[in-house]
Amino acid sequence: MPCYDPRDSSPAVIRSEARGELAKEFTHNSPVAELLCWTLSHMIEETRAMFLAANPDLDYWWTAHQARDAAKENT
Repeated sequence: MPCYDPRDSSPAVIRSEARGELAKEFTHNSPVAELLCWTLSHMIEETRAMFLAANPDLDYWWTAHQARDAAKENT
């Protein structure tokens, strides 16, 4: 006899719950992002500023990445 789950079992609800759980467990979207995050977060601030000033794409990624990490912390 199957167990009864009182939650709404519509696909949208299930996907929403899965995304919420994944967001808590998942740290980065690729091994490269994991490496960049670790490297930039462990740099001396002056060195990091120099790297970010020299590469606008990296600066954009770092700013967006920090915002995503902050949003995850607040959920």
